[in-house]
Amino acid sequence: MFDARDDAENVAAGLKHKVGIVEVEKELPPLHWVLIPPQPPEAARAQFRELYLQGVESYIVSRGEYRNAISLGLFESLEAAQSVMAEKKQANLNVVLAKFPRNRLGYALVFEVESMAESEWVQAVEAETGYEFDFVESNACEGVARPEKNP
Repeated sequence: MFDARDDAENVAAGLKHKVGIVEVEKELPPLHWVLIPPQPPEAARAQFRELYLQGVESYIVSRGEYRNAISLGLFESLEAAQSVMAEKKQANLNVVLAKFPRNRLGYALVFEVESMAESEWVQAVEAETGYEFDFVESNACEGVARPEKNP
């Protein structure tokens, strides 16, 4: 998986074999988002200025469901998010915890090879490029599930 399409194209261009490039979206676990709930734009700007003057790192959310909320941080750890929430509540701030969904967009190379030669072919491409590839085999559909086939 490559983070940038240009990286995938550069590797593909250096190969002797015909290669396709596909965009792959991978869902990652959501982050824990500590924020002050949305409010009218003027109120959000005023509260943001107050926080800034107090040295609190924050930003105003500019779009989406939480537009005009004030973000106080994104955390992988629920415990860290809860700790920040407790600290902000002690400072008399109205804070909430929300889930921040995230996905990773990447690019993969697609090789068309005969099934008996796949491991040798992938090993040759790895040796040629210096990259390590995961091999994913695609199989044709063998039928459609019907109630009588399902337990």
